[in-house]
Amino acid sequence: MTASDPLHVAVVLAPDGPRLLTAAPTRAALLESVAGYVAAHAPDRLWPEDASRVARQLRDGDHEGAIRHYFETTDRPWDEEQLHVHEVDADDPVIDPSAQPVARWHAPRPHVHGGPHDRSRH
Repeated sequence: MTASDPLHVAVVLAPDGPRLLTAAPTRAALLESVAGYVAAHAPDRLWPEDASRVARQLRDGDHEGAIRHYFETTDRPWDEEQLHVHEVDADDPVIDPSAQPVARWHAPRPHVHGGPHDRSRH
């Protein structure tokens, strides 16, 4: 990484505060780090079909697809997570609060009751 290369930063935000903050010298390394978070949390935070899809995408090496599906799945109203991805100057790695992220993934949240273990959906 040279001084002119950006630092890639990802933040997972939830209503109760940040859940993950990670940085990497490359976009691929950042996606791998976020994929680890997604792999660890998908079984508990997604419906079984969605968790299986995420696991399959991760096994196939489709980190971006798995991450996108995890954060864009609309049937998770009880867990409002958002992923913000930024590129910052490696020499001055400060994220300007007014700066728009390179990517932002989250799901629109319909208001429904229940969670992944609520069997009334099945």
